[in-house]
Amino acid sequence: MAFLIILMAVGVLFILSEILIVPGTVVSGVLGIAALGASCIYAYIEFGAVTGTAVTVSGVLLAVLMTVSMIRAGLRKRLGSDVPKSGFLDGSGIMPGDTGRSVSRLAPCGMASIGGEDVEVTSLEGGIEAGTDVSVVLIEDGKIYVKPVEEDF
Repeated sequence: MAFLIILMAVGVLFILSEILIVPGTVVSGVLGIAALGASCIYAYIEFGAVTGTAVTVSGVLLAVLMTVSMIRAGLRKRLGSDVPKSGFLDGSGIMPGDTGRSVSRLAPCGMASIGGEDVEVTSLEGGIEAGTDVSVVLIEDGKIYVKPVEEDF
């Protein structure tokens, strides 16, 4: 029984290290899931169906509780604080007709600075190079569609 508890603890520690210490490497997350899966298989083989089912259910509940507690604690916000806003608006005040400048190449999606905010936008007219002045043409389903500003001589 001790081996079963150790396997589950190792799985949880690997998953937590993937989230907190080395996010994005995938290795510790895969090892954690493998350890939790191995604990379920071990429980079925050594202790029977009832214990195996109990271990599987507790592993799933543990994973759900960890996810919910991390979301509530604002971990996602702290880890992604330097990520720019996506193209889905959340009351930022950007309206059709506003102008800005593309921060990255729009092919057709990319980043633009509009109204002092870096937001994700979609080009209506193919690719737009970085540094090009753009105008907001349409906002539909929270996505911002832009086109290059036509310069009048």
